[in-house]
Amino acid sequence: LFGLPLVHINIGRRNHWARGIIAIGNISTGFVALGGITAGLLSLGAVSFGLLLALGAVSLGAVSIGGVALGLLAWGGIALGWLAVGGVACGVYAAGGIVAASRVAVGGTVSAPLAIGLVVDGAKTILVPLEGLSDQALAEAHAAITEACTNAPFFVTRLLKFFIWAEMH
Repeated sequence: LFGLPLVHINIGRRNHWARGIIAIGNISTGFVALGGITAGLLSLGAVSFGLLLALGAVSLGAVSIGGVALGLLAWGGIALGWLAVGGVACGVYAAGGIVAASRVAVGGTVSAPLAIGLVVDGAKTILVPLEGLSDQALAEAHAAITEACTNAPFFVTRLLKFFIWAEMH
């Protein structure tokens, strides 16, 4: 297909490059790429570049999951993206341990125009005490997220509200 083999496996001691629709190798490129350094539509590797999905220690893709994740939707130890979730997260909307966002941040130590967490900095802040939010404070936090995310897809508000709920339990 397109002059490429359907499956190409090229693994060895040195840098073996696999190129195919499904590519498995030390270095691999294909629609589905698996290996050490990978690039493809769907990519899984130590260093991973995926047009749609990238999974790896270091990953870059539209949806990126990994130790260091960069993408439109990023989830990882260090996450940078439009929607970022991780230990250290930075994005337009972000959730995690140490978080900076340009719109809404939810987590431990957070900084954003709407900041909800244990340590907060922003134009509007909701401090979450260690014992959790009261029902009234939780409703206020949910309303603030809904207001701040008016143009965001529905899953963004649900994810951020889930993180507030998770902090309470």
